[in-house]
Amino acid sequence: MKTDRPTVLFAAGGTGGHIYPAIAVADAMRELEPSLEAIFVGTEYGLETQIVPKHGYTLETIDVRFLKGTSPLVKMKHLFLLPRSGWQSWRLLRKYRPSLVVGAGGYASGPVVGIAACTGRNTAILEQNAIPGLTNRLVGRFVDRVFVSFEPERYPFNPKKIRALGNPVRSMVATTADVDRQPGRVNVLIFGGSQGAKSLNEQMPRILASLGEAAGGLSVRHQSGKGRDEAVRKAYEGFAGQSRVGEFIDDMPGAYQWADIIVCRAGATTVAELKAAGKAAILVPFPFAAHNHQEENAKALVDVGAALMVRDSEMEGDRMGALLTMCIEHPETLTKMAKKAAAIAQPRAAQQVAESCLEMMGLREAAPPFRVEQQANATGGTP
Repeated sequence: MKTDRPTVLFAAGGTGGHIYPAIAVADAMRELEPSLEAIFVGTEYGLETQIVPKHGYTLETIDVRFLKGTSPLVKMKHLFLLPRSGWQSWRLLRKYRPSLVVGAGGYASGPVVGIAACTGRNTAILEQNAIPGLTNRLVGRFVDRVFVSFEPERYPFNPKKIRALGNPVRSMVATTADVDRQPGRVNVLIFGGSQGAKSLNEQMPRILASLGEAAGGLSVRHQSGKGRDEAVRKAYEGFAGQSRVGEFIDDMPGAYQWADIIVCRAGATTVAELKAAGKAAILVPFPFAAHNHQEENAKALVDVGAALMVRDSEMEGDRMGALLTMCIEHPETLTKMAKKAAAIAQPRAAQQVAESCLEMMGLREAAPPFRVEQQANATGGTP
């Protein structure tokens, strides 16, 4: 229920790519304004039920389902839930009376932010990708502010609403770009986002096993996704190095710090965390992402030498094995990529978004908009 404390409501869910940026902003806002109350809204079906409570925040849920990529019958069924989710959103807004509502993507974001905008509340969205998703494209027309991760010119939003501050990442993710590796040992972290990735689960054990004795110096940590760990663990039986497989990695900052090279998808939050952690990566963009936005995310790192890319369609070929072999035989390549990744990081993104949100709530004086300056940082210019 509503208290005298200033309140911000975050609508985020589904995957870690939506949830973690919202948590990063909430953490930064509470650090700047300790009296602030942050409430999260999601669904009962996404990872928010696991992630949000672990970070100490209250989670409310509404009944809303995905529409894109479903059959006409399922889509019609889910459309009938929208009035209910709108009513639930209105009740939550009445319950907490937030001074600001922030949508970070996911199924719950649309109804909550939409109802908040229609009832005259301060609203904002976080757009992590180079190409906006369906929900943000719709509600972005009505919100007061749009926080983006790339150059403003990429986006179909009103330029006056845009604040190009970068993708917020948790402060605990950031480390130095230098890799402290044991002689003859390379640590490889593999994950397909918070829910795993079929091609990485099926192909990476085979590819690593095909390296033969060259893989003896590898230590692999592989996040498989829920219910897929046993099959992936079995697939590593022919691998000459050390392997550890789990459904989900709770301590992702620790995993980043452990890794020398990371093989992963190219979701916007993952790309931002790779930069913040200063880690070399081989990116495998999800081929069915809307408007192929993961490949666009990956190119932002590849173009400045901060990562390598293997398309999903190439996973059955030799390219991934050849790139891993190169990294094993020439470890200085990892150090160069890691330093270039760190050079284009935006470590203050969460704090800057938090300051802008507090200004919208009347808790800070208005400041001039910030702007993403990735290319200046990447080439050694002044940010």
